[in-house]
Amino acid sequence: MTPAFAQTATQTANNKAFSIPEQSATKAIPSFARQADLQILATAADLEGVRTNPVEGTFAVNAALEKLVAGTGLMIKSNDGKAVVLVRASAPSAERVAGTAQAEAASEEPEEVVVVGLRKSLRDAIGQKRASSGVAEFISAKEIGVLPDVTIAESLARLPGVNTSRDRGNDSQASIRGIGPRMVLGTINGREVATSEPDRNVRWEIYPSEVVAGAAVYKSSEARLLSGGISGTVDLQTIRPLDYRGPEFVARAGAVHYDGGTEFPGYDGTGWRGSGSWVKRVNDQFAFVIGLTGQKQKNGYESFRGWGFNDDSLRAGDSNGPIVAGGPDVPTPWGAERCTSPGVRWRV
Repeated sequence: MTPAFAQTATQTANNKAFSIPEQSATKAIPSFARQADLQILATAADLEGVRTNPVEGTFAVNAALEKLVAGTGLMIKSNDGKAVVLVRASAPSAERVAGTAQAEAASEEPEEVVVVGLRKSLRDAIGQKRASSGVAEFISAKEIGVLPDVTIAESLARLPGVNTSRDRGNDSQASIRGIGPRMVLGTINGREVATSEPDRNVRWEIYPSEVVAGAAVYKSSEARLLSGGISGTVDLQTIRPLDYRGPEFVARAGAVHYDGGTEFPGYDGTGWRGSGSWVKRVNDQFAFVIGLTGQKQKNGYESFRGWGFNDDSLRAGDSNGPIVAGGPDVPTPWGAERCTSPGVRWRV
């Protein structure tokens, strides 16, 4: 017998005659098992409420079984030619569920998770402190506007050993380890800061936090630092636009309130503050940053002012004698005034 005729004879031997009408699965499955001379395993819960398809005629056993359960919600879980296991497709076994879950997990692409916060900035600051050869504290803020404070002076006040004095509602001058601000040297990117104060004091509130990339407070001297910082040196690092990788434009606005003048009649200490920054990288050799900040804030406070002068024309030649009448009209030469000075500050 040739192979082709052998295969045809084998297929004909596997065909069986079936006569199964449309009926419930609890009756159709046992009837099919008898006619196919096949063992079929299924739970009563899976067969309950299921109606099978009619199978009339001569078919191969596997084809007849697939015709019987097609579209009924039953599926063939295993078939080794001697025994068949049927399960309900809508209620897969725990093994199938676990296998499907593993396959789906393997096929899914990992989702991108973006975390926004200050944790990395704190890590960078700790790393800088470890790498420093002296005693120093650092503030690291890689992105514009990450610093939560209004001015860099408020951020400096958070560092150990650094205190700031408040002036009209804002932190202003910095003291290091209890030594006053006159002994603190201020620099920006390593260059000494020109200040309008009569001494070396620096009013740090004039520097908005949006354009500051970081700050360093050196409590001990180093050869690379400028001399003059007796108690320490405060160095600000501005944004470097060529190295910047954050958002191109950042804007921030909010309300401010100063309650120092609430005892004055009709005083309203509310105001506003807005800021914005634009960092543009034109190419690998040229980039620029523009920062603008504005603040309108009322500051009410009490002050005590004294003044005096000696005018011999009022004392008839005796500078130690009493004041005599007939002299020019002048304010009270010796005295004091208790005044209230609410005002408005504008800074750009």
